[in-house]
Parts: sequence; structure tokens; C-alpha cells
Amino acid sequence: MIITAVEVSAADSSVPDDVPDEMLLPDSMGRTLKTPLESVPLGLRPTSRLGLKYQTPATHKGVKLTPEVEDKLAAMREGLSPFELFPPVPPRLMPYLYSQDELGNTASRPGALIDVFPLEPLIQGAKTALSEHGLRYSLEQTFTYSSMSDVERGDSNLGNYNLDLVAKWAVFDLRGDSGTAGWISTQIEYQHPLGVADQEQSSQKNIGSLTNPLGFRSSHNGFRVPELAWQQSFAAGHFVVLAGVINQGNYIDVNAYANTGRGQFINSALINSMVLPLPAYNYGLNLQWQPTDDWYTMLGGSVGNAAAGQSPLINFSWQNWSLEWEIGYAPSDFLSLGPGVYRLQPFLAKAGGSVQAGVGFNFQQQ
Repeated sequence: MIITAVEVSAADSSVPDDVPDEMLLPDSMGRTLKTPLESVPLGLRPTSRLGLKYQTPATHKGVKLTPEVEDKLAAMREGLSPFELFPPVPPRLMPYLYSQDELGNTASRPGALIDVFPLEPLIQGAKTALSEHGLRYSLEQTFTYSSMSDVERGDSNLGNYNLDLVAKWAVFDLRGDSGTAGWISTQIEYQHPLGVADQEQSSQKNIGSLTNPLGFRSSHNGFRVPELAWQQSFAAGHFVVLAGVINQGNYIDVNAYANTGRGQFINSALINSMVLPLPAYNYGLNLQWQPTDDWYTMLGGSVGNAAAGQSPLINFSWQNWSLEWEIGYAPSDFLSLGPGVYRLQPFLAKAGGSVQAGVGFNFQQQ
């Protein structure tokens, strides 16, 4: 267990005068709330005043970074050295790319039913301590139980434990108007059945459903690695490249209201497009460019035929590939309705036969 840094007293001269007296916390839609420090439970605050200065809220995929967080990040970068290894301050990125490529270092969110869960202070302490060395992560764990009627096959009651760890480890940051920064980007998942029947059965198979009623459940028990890649930004965060094993669904077709089975819709049909090819576990390249605050584009390409839990070298074939292109318009206020994102998604794909083409649309509007 990671133990956080020792408390820094108010009289400690090492604490800068510009340390804020509030925390930035995200709501369920990705909007940032300025929360006075005294209204945040003691166990969920950074363990030192210096840690409060570098506190960043958890990001919400599919939305732009809010002005409040942009202003704080700019203040955090003031006076930093031109080059730093394992930087505690997130590297500079454009507003939409930041929400896709960063994770923040705060576990708490406003409006929880229980103010402080027993393990939360330890969890927050770990996130703060690791972020001081450039490592920011999101860890989600789920226990599920399914009771089904009129099953076509197998048992009518199934149980499952599921873990999803997404991490970004900033290795270096070369700051400046044309600066560059590099990360290690990874996603590690684990699944374990709670009963003997769960090892070979699933809700989808047992009821004969076209979609998966538990969209975050995998066909593979044990560990699997959908993503392990090097990520690098250029031109002060306007351009980002990922290369390695990539889960394209982490970046393309990301809708703020329907993108995860944990906390949003559960059925796989409402998590990601079932038309757009969004491979994981295979070799890939993802190019991201945001020239202005309101416009961005992403191009993702993957090749191979590995399944969950397999090395990308398994069943590798150049006859299995996909190419997805997303063009997005992300205004802060669309026709006085509020923020929205409008995405056009042409794609090409081949799975051993002929090349197929198509186009997807993904719209979200507050």
C-alpha cells in the first residue's frame, strides 16, 4: 500500500503563496465544479497543501476540457523548468485531446451517497503520490449478478468480477511553444467468474442475444491487455501520436453520455457503435490533431487478428485490418443549447474477405 507524503504545515516556507483553497471536481457530465476545500471530506483532500496546488479532476471522455481546469493547468505550468522527467504537472494538450489522453489525479466526485467510503482516503493518497511522478490512472471494479428467465441454454443465474485499469505515465515533458511530451499508455483488464458455470457461459450466449447485455463483460476470463502503447504530443499539444497495441475505442466514437458500461448504459449496443470497427489487442497507430478549440480530427489504424487475452502476434494477418477516421466539431455553445460534439466517421475494414467501407455518425448535445 502506498503511504502519502507527510502533512505540510501552514508555516512551512516550501509551500507557495499561490496554493488554492478549493478543489476542482467533475460532475457526471464532465462539467467542473469549484468546491471550497472545507466542504470536501478530510479523507478526500490531498495530504498536503502542496498536493492541493497540483490537484487535477478526473477527466470525462467525450467533452472538452473546461476553462476552470485550463486556467489551473496554465497556472501550474508557470515557472517550470524547460525539461522534466516524470513531470507531476500534466503535459500541455488541446482541450478535447486532454479529455481523451489524460486522467487526472482525483478519485472523489461530488454528490456521492456516502461522503467517504472506508478505503477512499488510501485510494486518494495513492493517486496523489503516484501523480507526483507523472503516473495518473483510473481503476474501476465491478461485481455483477445476472438472473435470467427463459434462457435458451445454460444456467439462469451467473456472477462475475471485472476490473479495468487505464493508466498514463508521463515520462518526459519538453516545454515551450513547439514542445513535446511522451507517455506510456496502457489498459489492463481482469475478469474472474464467481461460479463454475460462469467460466464458459455468459448472459449473451444463454439468452441468445445479438448484443451483450453486460457490455463490459469479456469473452475471456483472466488478464487481457487491450492497450500498451507509446504516446507523444507535438506542437505544444496540438498533435498527438500513439503507436503500439491500441484500443481504438478509447479515442474514437467516444460519446460523453454513452461510452462505458460502468455508470452509464450497460448494453453493448449503447456503449460504442456496432457498425464502426474499433479493434483492441492488436498493433495500431492513432493520430490526433486539434488545430482549434472547436475542431479536431483523429485517424486510427489497426492490423492483426488477436482476441482478448492473446498476444498481438497470435493469428497475426495483414488480411485483417481497419482504418477509422473521425472529424469532430466541438463548440462550447451550439445554437444557445450548450456544449456539444458532432462527429463524422468514415471507415474502411477488411477481415479476410473483400474491403468494406462505411460511415458512422456520433452526435451529443447538452
